[in-house]
Amino acid sequence: MLAEIVLPAGKDRITIAEIPALFANAIHPALPENTPRQITKLKKYPLTEENSRHWCGEGCQPFPVSLTSDDVAELNRSVWMGLPPLKLPINEPEWQPYRAAFEKKPPKDWTLKEDFLNRVTLNRDNWHNTVEVYLTEVRQAAMRGNLVPRSSATLLPLPDAIGELLLDCFVTLEDFMSFAARFEIGVRVAEFVLKPQAKPVEAETTEQRRARWLDLFGNGERGAVQRVYEREFQLNPKADRSFIGKEIQKARKEKAEIKRGGAMFGQLVQDGKRKA
Repeated sequence: MLAEIVLPAGKDRITIAEIPALFANAIHPALPENTPRQITKLKKYPLTEENSRHWCGEGCQPFPVSLTSDDVAELNRSVWMGLPPLKLPINEPEWQPYRAAFEKKPPKDWTLKEDFLNRVTLNRDNWHNTVEVYLTEVRQAAMRGNLVPRSSATLLPLPDAIGELLLDCFVTLEDFMSFAARFEIGVRVAEFVLKPQAKPVEAETTEQRRARWLDLFGNGERGAVQRVYEREFQLNPKADRSFIGKEIQKARKEKAEIKRGGAMFGQLVQDGKRKA
């Protein structure tokens, strides 16, 4: 199997328009933008007329020529003796010690040149090329009857659909899997994953809310209601200052009644016994 396409859970139809990108994503998955470049080839650039004439030809402008296997072996034995034997391609960060070692002991008659490969750019180009290739394949398969395009509105087959109408059509999952198998591309549908239900937050009762506001209200100094309102507004943008003020007054009244009731009880009871 060349690659695998993983469809979202529950997906049972695929539009014609999305098929090419599905193939491209499977064959050339995106690389991180910070993926390092690779050194794919090393070359030597002549610094003397003799080397230029010998490597490039009589009367030619000097140009880099590929290092031979003997050249690389000699560099491994001498300049890069303290490093692992060089193997190409090599990522740019791993190449830096070799470059630094070479610059400490450069030959007098030639210098080193590298061929770099930007894998992100190459992968992006390959992705776009793959989209174009499979767009053509999809169109041809629809014309030959190997794919059955269906109307998204009526669900009925539209074997003669072309252009934008074809792209708006869909194929069944079974049709798509058969089509992908021709190119050794696997297709599977992801399974549903049930997320654990968050424990429901118990709603705050009126009494609890009044008690909380009364606690924030403190001793009722100037601006206390505004302070409570501003704190509540952070939790609830629909908070109403007037309503909060009224609820605090009710809470203060209830608290005062409870205190008064406690005082009356203390007057009627002494040492745990009701006074005569």
